Amino acid sequence: MAGSAEWTLEQLRLLWDAARDSASGVLGIIDFEHHEIHDGCSFVAHYSQTVSDINDMSVIAFNTPDTPSWIHLVTEFTASALAAVMLVEAPSIDLDEGTDLPVFNRDRNSARISGLSTIETVPELNEVTRFDETQAAGANITINAANTVFLHHIGGGTGPFSTGGGQLQRDEYILRRNTQYALVIQSLNNDDNVHNIMASWYEHVNRA
Repeated sequence: MAGSAEWTLEQLRLLWDAARDSASGVLGIIDFEHHEIHDGCSFVAHYSQTVSDINDMSVIAFNTPDTPSWIHLVTEFTASALAAVMLVEAPSIDLDEGTDLPVFNRDRNSARISGLSTIETVPELNEVTRFDETQAAGANITINAANTVFLHHIGGGTGPFSTGGGQLQRDEYILRRNTQYALVIQSLNNDDNVHNIMASWYEHVNRA
């Protein structure tokens, strides 16, 4: 096409096919993240549990693939009482301590699977690993200032005045390839605390 003022019908057809949305057939005027859902490249995993003691943790952890398909992550955390939420990069986590957690394609008609994998001796694709408070303690997860990508406190108060909160990380993070990550909620008091972690991401081949 370069160097020519005229485009053939075949070239125009190829341009149309490249620009149109695969689900609706219309030109791709929706935002890119929405397009990734339609293209079957967007995924989600969720974990919820109730804990009762200070420092109890709920965790979703996974390995990113060692491929050019990079992970673009958005997170959402909620807790019914005071808690810290964090994204931890390259923590040390003992293998085979957690429980496999299913990953869902946000296009429920798509057969595409995620490149994320579990924290196991033999990692399983298209699943992540969740840890309850006992499993997290047994997994010896290392969290420090050097490997914590973000840390936020949510909720406040104690006893009958304790309140929860939520934290939605609207800015996406492009995760490092071939790296382990952990999404963590940690209770900061002894109140009963309902932890919810939502990980939402799309997988896109880096063009750089």
